[in-house]
Amino acid sequence: MADTAATGRRPSLTQKITATLLLLLLLLVWTMGANSWTEKGCHLSQGYVYVLSHGGGPDSHQGCDPEPGGPVYTDQYYG
Repeated sequence: MADTAATGRRPSLTQKITATLLLLLLLLVWTMGANSWTEKGCHLSQGYVYVLSHGGGPDSHQGCDPEPGGPVYTDQYYG
């Protein structure tokens, strides 16, 4: 068989730009959600995880309480 046989279609420049913009938008929304957790006493790195595990920003009763080892998640946040 010839090595010149086409094995697939390459994405166009427009498709690459669109995918990149969608990825940047997703990262922006994820960062905004993580930042909303920092307003409730959590570290930003914790906020990124909580956005994924809790499906978005914190509810009014969710946040992080200060502990000697760093902020810890609580679902009884009143700060």
